[in-house]
Amino acid sequence: MKDKKRVVITGFGTINPLGGNSREYWENALAGNSGLQSNDLFEIPDNMSKVNGFVTFDESALPKTVQTEDRSVQLAFLACEEAIKLSGLNSKNLSSERVNVTLASAIGNINTMESVLHNIVKENSDLKLSEKRGYDKWGDCFQFNYLSKFISNYYGTLGENVVVATGCTGGLDAIGYAFESIRRDEADIVITGSSEAPITPLVVSSFSKINATSTKFNNTPELASRPFDKDRDGFVLSEGAGIVILESLEHALSRGAKIYGEVLGYGSCNNAQHMTDIPNDGESIAKSIKLALQDAKIHPDKINYINLHGSSTPQNDRAETEALKKVFGAEYNRIPVTSNKSQIGHSLSASNSIEVINSILSINTNFLSPTINIFNLDEDCDLNIVQKSYEVDSLNYILKNASGFSGIHSAIIIGKYYK
Repeated sequence: MKDKKRVVITGFGTINPLGGNSREYWENALAGNSGLQSNDLFEIPDNMSKVNGFVTFDESALPKTVQTEDRSVQLAFLACEEAIKLSGLNSKNLSSERVNVTLASAIGNINTMESVLHNIVKENSDLKLSEKRGYDKWGDCFQFNYLSKFISNYYGTLGENVVVATGCTGGLDAIGYAFESIRRDEADIVITGSSEAPITPLVVSSFSKINATSTKFNNTPELASRPFDKDRDGFVLSEGAGIVILESLEHALSRGAKIYGEVLGYGSCNNAQHMTDIPNDGESIAKSIKLALQDAKIHPDKINYINLHGSSTPQNDRAETEALKKVFGAEYNRIPVTSNKSQIGHSLSASNSIEVINSILSINTNFLSPTINIFNLDEDCDLNIVQKSYEVDSLNYILKNASGFSGIHSAIIIGKYYK
């Protein structure tokens, strides 16, 4: 049987509520800052969540072909630019059938879709079918594969072009899919990750209607996302993108690339229970983690740090705690854990690709970023939660997990690169 390829990380880029690039993001994360704020873009009823995580960038500085694209595509492009620059790749490297694009999106080009639908239903609609906003025809905005198609076409990649639509685990699943593609020798390089720009009236109201988002802290937005705190009452919807460049070890070494880490294992499963509810016993979350550990051939006691889903919903945070007890036994509260969503909110599929980048930054700096806003720890979440950033002697193996609507749970193991 042919040996599986080793898969390394040679680039990464992000834009999220804490920063316009990885450096800004990391500085603000370690400082314990919040990127969440009140939403004054559109009117929101008082009984709904009025807190979101926004990103800021100069649209006029984008290439003209990107300026007219949906906001989610623009965010993906900005994260891609940083990741590709960091990786040292160029148009010659990328223009190959051995270069894939595997991205995730939970809701696609929702800003453009919502605008189109609004115009269609509006009385005396002024929508012109010849009008363009980065598409050959306006109907193209409903193509769910548009994100990966645009990135692939822009950079001239000739390999597989895939969008993973697994909802809030999507970023992790896209990276897992990319990891498998290289490991099976189906690609040398994969541009992977996710991007979301979901802060629209339709999406905000939809999540509020199912009581998924926080409403208690509308007047103190920076305190609204509080994973593992007893007073948590839902997640905070945000936007952002995280892109990672994965490469076979052989290919990375052949071009002298700097290596920032290694992807070692991936696992995913489904609890088949409910659209939004998570079983309290955490069994399916534990199963996804065990699958990733088995895939990586890593014993649980080797894990140095865990980047949790930590959505700030009452159910999720308790279920994750139970899952860690099942996987790590008596050692479950020895391992430091964190939730980045306390600072950047929940950007659906993009949140977990950003959190993978957080893990990569931890491995390369030996710093752990905090979970903020824990004022009254839930006794059912008795974990070793990092509440202020600190430096450790070394980090060899990090577990990152995610959960999503419809019962999907995924996990990935990121390791320090060793020759």
